[in-house]
Amino acid sequence: MRKNIEITGVTDGDIDFKTIIALLETTGVLGVKIKTGIHYYDWLENLPKKGVPGLKEACLDWIRGWGNGGGDQSSEDCITDAIEVLNSDIPFKLADAVYNSVVDYSKTEFEAIGLTIEMINGCMEDLNSEDITTENIPFEMRDKNMNNITKAVQLMDLMKKRYLQLEYLGKLEHLNYITSKYSPNIDNIQNIDELVKYLTEDIEYMEDYIPEAIIEFLDSGDYEVYTNDNHGGKFWNEIEISDETQKYFDVFQKIMDCVLKDTSRYELQFYDLYPNSLFFDDLETLEKLITVEDFAPFTVFENDNGISRELYSA
Repeated sequence: MRKNIEITGVTDGDIDFKTIIALLETTGVLGVKIKTGIHYYDWLENLPKKGVPGLKEACLDWIRGWGNGGGDQSSEDCITDAIEVLNSDIPFKLADAVYNSVVDYSKTEFEAIGLTIEMINGCMEDLNSEDITTENIPFEMRDKNMNNITKAVQLMDLMKKRYLQLEYLGKLEHLNYITSKYSPNIDNIQNIDELVKYLTEDIEYMEDYIPEAIIEFLDSGDYEVYTNDNHGGKFWNEIEISDETQKYFDVFQKIMDCVLKDTSRYELQFYDLYPNSLFFDDLETLEKLITVEDFAPFTVFENDNGISRELYSA
């Protein structure tokens, strides 16, 4: 009689999947599948620390739907109670409450991680997909067709990830076609919507050359798996974006009218898009932008007479 076996574990180091599978197979265990919950705490720390209007109710609707779709009643009750008691629209706090309400009770660690990420990401994506009104955009930028600002930044980060994965897989030659097809048009992009369109098309083409199962495997694990060989153990924020992604960021910077000028005093530096920043003459305009957009993680600097001082990070 066949039996299913579930093994869970936690490690701070690299995971050698092939060795683990080989060792288990020597004991007679067949059909080994490994799921990773790596980077949960990185994901949690990067969630917005400010409220997202409607997120609490969206999460309650989501968990009701999950329960009606076959989710276990115990987990649904625990999560619903945790959300109601917390009574907050802050993504970071909601995720922490949801995870801790079920981990090691009705769900294993990996199950709790998966459920929490699926809920919070799904609800935030639904809320972010609603149309942005001009009242939510800094007044200095309302005439620049500024829809999809956050999405543009997220897509550039995703392009960085796909480039590094193609590099790891030895398939960078496919980017030559992308460059030749789209590069002549990048400089002609006039607004954020067009920028998002071109970024999306580029990324979709890149993903055509990475099998879906490989994407899921690499995305679920530690980024060092696909960066260590070519970038010597650098942290994510120390790895520069590709030349193609840099072209997109240069256009993004121009559309936002946030290029470095003699009058620039404040700098919004993107952790994921090293070494790039947006530059501002005054702190008020910068902070209006980060209030309505989700750029975390980032750092704000004040530059005065060649001396740079960090003000805060998020």
